[in-house]
Amino acid sequence: MRKLRILLLCLASLVATAVVASPAQAVETCGEAQVCFYVDKNFQGFRTRFWDDQNQLNRKLDFRANSESRTVSSIKNLTPYYFRVWNSKGQNRCIAPSFQSANLGRWEDDVKYIGFYTKC
Repeated sequence: MRKLRILLLCLASLVATAVVASPAQAVETCGEAQVCFYVDKNFQGFRTRFWDDQNQLNRKLDFRANSESRTVSSIKNLTPYYFRVWNSKGQNRCIAPSFQSANLGRWEDDVKYIGFYTKC
């Protein structure tokens, strides 16, 4: 009985550690050569990544089918390319290489198209 109690205490402490570590994972850094989308302003909240070196440059890509298009509030562009986003009104915004946009303003939760460009 004592061994079972010790085992249960050990398991409980492992679970508590995992639960405590989870919020720290919610705010993650953006990796090199990636564009990262954050669901909250100022790069907070859940982060998703978007970068595939197979993406064609200077081409507008439809992003509406991705759930990120409806939840993105801030973006980091750590690619060597300009990253352009369009909203549902057709307005576009260009995010320069190594630039971070902590507040998308009217593009928040409304990124419909994206593209990687050699210039803006």
